[in-house]
Amino acid sequence: MIIEFIKWLCSFGGVSGKSAIFLLVSINVLLLMSGCSTVGEVSEISTSYGQSLYRYEMHEGPTLIMEVGLADEMDDWGEVLTELSSISGIFTYNRAGFRGSYSINSVRDAKTIVTELNELLIAAKVKPPFILVGHSLGGAYMELYAKTFPENIAGVLLIDPNDARYPAACKALELDHCEPPGSMPWWAELIYPRAVAGEIKAWSHSLEQVRRSTTFPPVPLAVLSAGNDKRRGDVNAIKRQELTQHLHRQLSELSSVSKHEVCMECGHYVHRDNPQLVVEAVRWILTSAGNL
Repeated sequence: MIIEFIKWLCSFGGVSGKSAIFLLVSINVLLLMSGCSTVGEVSEISTSYGQSLYRYEMHEGPTLIMEVGLADEMDDWGEVLTELSSISGIFTYNRAGFRGSYSINSVRDAKTIVTELNELLIAAKVKPPFILVGHSLGGAYMELYAKTFPENIAGVLLIDPNDARYPAACKALELDHCEPPGSMPWWAELIYPRAVAGEIKAWSHSLEQVRRSTTFPPVPLAVLSAGNDKRRGDVNAIKRQELTQHLHRQLSELSSVSKHEVCMECGHYVHRDNPQLVVEAVRWILTSAGNL
């Protein structure tokens, strides 16, 4: 989502190519500084699709399967992992194309990523039931995983997720910036691995895959929305966030056991701005699933 945000700035002439590079590097340094907390030992494993870098810490009960957003890595979850590790097992990993992970698949759409993740979990001997936790575009991936492998799922937590219905709903309201970006600007390609470009290229197709998959498992579902859009002078930005929150509330209704909460002080990285809110949501899922 960092790239999407900076590309939004570029579209209004607010960031030049050189300034964009500086901004991207600065943001990455800050994220690395704030995301250095890790849980479990780093391991590598091979699957039929390639190799994956992951961490797995076992705990009694369901395991949290953590899926980061676009352009992030597993360490970018930050301090919330330490708090979550006290109440549940945790599995984090780097998607193909990021540090320590690669795949023979050149297509990086949601279906491919979900299929690769499922084989990775089997290879790493991470046994279900799982509680899926997805942030941003990773939220769309986790929604598709839940619908593809419902027998493995004990609960789902989506953190300010990409909603597959957003582009159509945004256009219906005649807002701007409704479609996901289709490619990376050249300056972003200098910094991020090809996998990011692949996920951006497949972004619209990934959302279509989520839209076409309709059966959500009968498990607790929590959706957390960002409420602090810092571009308060931009009426369209505020309307886009209001639409996102509305869609998130509807998204939570995929389950009869659900909750939707807007964090008014949180930006897109809710788990950084209010990690306790994420911990409470996981506790609610565990309790609702009868595992706490």
